[in-house]
Amino acid sequence: MLLYILKRFAIMVVTLWIIVTLTFVLMVTVPGVHLNERTDD
Repeated sequence: MLLYILKRFAIMVVTLWIIVTLTFVLMVTVPGVHLNERTDD
């Protein structure tokens, strides 16, 4: 049972890492989205 939980946890960590990495790459590469630009209105 412990081995099953460890496997599921490892899969969860890898899946979350992939989702976070893809989201970061998309937000950086999509044109028109200025994440680093500050507006002082």
